[in-house]
Amino acid sequence: MAKENINRSKTRQQKISAQTQYLEINKTVKRSSRKDKRNWINEQAKQAEEAERKGDIIELYITRKLSQRKFRMNRPVKTKSATLLTTQEEQLKRGGRTFF
Repeated sequence: MAKENINRSKTRQQKISAQTQYLEINKTVKRSSRKDKRNWINEQAKQAEEAERKGDIIELYITRKLSQRKFRMNRPVKTKSATLLTTQEEQLKRGGRTFF
């Protein structure tokens, strides 16, 4: 809604006031997002500690799996001359990991 006010403003003064309002709202949203992320990470750590204390390996595995970073598995491997290596043999000759 604040973004729409910026686009709908007719005078320069209206636009400036709408932009300052948008910046304040944007700051609070970003702060809240960072706080929520910190709380989620702390909660995951607490669950992992409790699971470790109890000896519950399944719960510990699930919490570790949830808290790990995600990365793309199927990335193409390139040579130094920027040509793609499509077969596993070529990739192994280069010395890189295979992601298949």
